[in-house]
Amino acid sequence: MNSYVFLSLTGFIVTFVMAIYVITLNYKNKTNRIFALFSLSLAIWNFGEMMLRIVASARAAAFWDLTASLLGWIFLGPLYLHFVLTFTKKDKVLENRGIMLLLYGPSLVWAGLKAFTNFLQAGVIKVYWGWDVIIAPGFYFYTVHLVILSLIGFYLLLSVWLMGENKIQRYQARAALIGTFIPFSLGLVTDAILPIFGFHFVRLAGLFSTIYVLFFAYAILRYQLMQISPQRAASNIIATLPDPLLLLDIDMTINSVNPAALKLFNFDENELIDKPIGLLFPAQDKLWQANDIKNLLKSGDSSTFDSELITKDKALIPVIISYSAVKDFSGEAIGVLIVAKDIREKKELIEKLEQSQNEIWQHSNRLNAILSNMLEGIFIEDGKHEIKYMNHAALAILGDQIGNKCYNTSLGGSVENPVCSVPAIISRGEARFNSIFESRDGKSIELIGSPLKNPDGSLSVLEIIRNITDKKKTEDELKKKVAELEEINQLAVGRELRMIELEKEINELLKELGREARYK
Repeated sequence: MNSYVFLSLTGFIVTFVMAIYVITLNYKNKTNRIFALFSLSLAIWNFGEMMLRIVASARAAAFWDLTASLLGWIFLGPLYLHFVLTFTKKDKVLENRGIMLLLYGPSLVWAGLKAFTNFLQAGVIKVYWGWDVIIAPGFYFYTVHLVILSLIGFYLLLSVWLMGENKIQRYQARAALIGTFIPFSLGLVTDAILPIFGFHFVRLAGLFSTIYVLFFAYAILRYQLMQISPQRAASNIIATLPDPLLLLDIDMTINSVNPAALKLFNFDENELIDKPIGLLFPAQDKLWQANDIKNLLKSGDSSTFDSELITKDKALIPVIISYSAVKDFSGEAIGVLIVAKDIREKKELIEKLEQSQNEIWQHSNRLNAILSNMLEGIFIEDGKHEIKYMNHAALAILGDQIGNKCYNTSLGGSVENPVCSVPAIISRGEARFNSIFESRDGKSIELIGSPLKNPDGSLSVLEIIRNITDKKKTEDELKKKVAELEEINQLAVGRELRMIELEKEINELLKELGREARYK
């Protein structure tokens, strides 16, 4: 077998393996997908060159040359620039269909010219390493087009390498630039410039592809190129977290969303991925201002605040947002992690609670107003005789005794024999207690007690006290007057009865004397 076959075989194997490996790292990431297509095109090109070094007939060589062209090297330029635009986060320009057509349109033209004309290449020729193609004048234009696209890609990578804000991205851009510039420059000489000038030199694309893969493999292992992303760092968490979760790139575009977020927002995944976060949050939200994000990524802080999310139907959902910077293995911030807690139910409960509290407050104010304006003194004692509440009338009778024991007030009594109703109500279980006694300061006090059940199930005593000193004095005076009246009345009645008896005696004496009765 031709020993040159192994150069192309090696190039095919390493580029094909690289394509498969990168797509498995993160198949949802656009950068990985475009890079995998770029590597696959290189793999097909290498495979076609390998077959050119194996087949015996010119017809078979022409077939494999056409295959390697249409599926391989013709589309390397636009695929490479597409990858660089995506990697450097400048692929928004490709949302314009005109720009996308400008990127891939010329390659479609080259493919048509290659398939149906001899504008690019004029057939195959037998050489010492197998078969080679005959370069036509049109190949010059293709080469210029390829160089222009590659130089744009090199410039973008160089810009990120020298001026990128993210250190790890600068390292990745450096590896990508060197890894593509060296094989491109060498391949341009052996596979384009020399053939243009009529020199049939063995094609070394396979060997140079190996160099490209080595650089990218180093970048993947050392700098986590196309591997460390917010999406990959928390893929398991994203899928299982019950609360909505979003992962943002450093340019604040949505990298990943979990099923809970899609359900809450009512979006499909493809409607959110690679879209700006402003799609979901109000524009006035301070978090997404550029300076705040730069400070967040620089400090690596985390925070929580109240906000609102915008659904696909433009409805606003109240949420609690928790966010923090996502860092790579080197400690460099590579994105932002956002977790949103739907608080609609909580907010409704809070509103109902506030409404209930307002109602309770209003009822409490009414009750306090009633108690404050009652003429009777009202106070509440717990089971240990401690006074917990007094209304205005009670304060006027006893003074401020809140916190004191009832038997330490002017009411009187003692620890062993208190005058209050606590023993009767709480200890003996009576439903009502009523007593009248004289206080320490000589006042006549009427006390009425009844049980009061507390929220925890324990009992207190609600007591009504009245200062009946004046009333009792009046009642005593009334009793005295009534007694005097009754005494006078009794004297008057006795006199009347005696007079009646005397009249009867006089009439009887007059009768014995034979005289006429004087009193009738």
